[in-house]
Amino acid sequence: MLPSFIAFATKAGIVCAADTRHSIYQLSNNEPLAIAVNPQSPIPWDEILTGYKALNSNNLHADYQERISDFEKYLSALPTKEEWNDLDPTLTNIVLMGYDTSGLYPRIQDTFVTINNDALSFTNTDYYNISLDNKFTYNILGDFDSISTLLLGVNDRTRSFFREKYITLIETYKQRINKRFKGTKYESQISTALSDTSSEQYVDRILSEASMNSFQKLAIGFDSFSIEELVYAAESLIDANAKLNHLHDGNDGPLKRTEEIMVITRTEGVTWIKHCLFAI
Repeated sequence: MLPSFIAFATKAGIVCAADTRHSIYQLSNNEPLAIAVNPQSPIPWDEILTGYKALNSNNLHADYQERISDFEKYLSALPTKEEWNDLDPTLTNIVLMGYDTSGLYPRIQDTFVTINNDALSFTNTDYYNISLDNKFTYNILGDFDSISTLLLGVNDRTRSFFREKYITLIETYKQRINKRFKGTKYESQISTALSDTSSEQYVDRILSEASMNSFQKLAIGFDSFSIEELVYAAESLIDANAKLNHLHDGNDGPLKRTEEIMVITRTEGVTWIKHCLFAI
């Protein structure tokens, strides 16, 4: 079973939760910076991150990006193993979270770790900055499909299914229209108009607008949440997903629950709400 991790970011701060131990780590004692990893990865994240924090936890950096570059430099100096090549992306995906030194609002960096010239490095990075215009974002690791379905009511597989169905329906409709006007004085005009309309582009636009509309509604709600409410939402989502997966597996084995919850704010820095090693 894939581990589940969710991070919510608003102007109030970042709240993240995971159902698997050793998913979330604090990277600095003095700076509001944390990282989430897939603990099922063969890359020994616990060892790597413990070592990095021991050497760099008290270092101060000019800004968020300098801290991230410092961490990537540390990774690039580590010895690599051949079996780390060509790993499933879910095993190499990481989420970096924190604040600029003078920034009011949080930043999240979703990236993948790959081996380049025998060194670990970041690739395919997406950046999410909270601002007055962009008031909410979320990031998922591990069980992406299930968490997306609970959060938005849809996942990538569902979108792909509907995309293919809609394209097929539109193409069938075009064929019926062409057949209806075949042999009439409008045949050429109708055929040209339909051929100029891309079914793929039309469906992609409709799905994109629907996804954006759903996200905007979600953002409006989460923007009003306090940190306490964000914690409740993150823990409830992770617990609900664990219960549904347990039910789907026929109630086989122990029921998972939220093991780790972390809060990152501008004023308080990193705060553990739940930690896998301590009874918090």
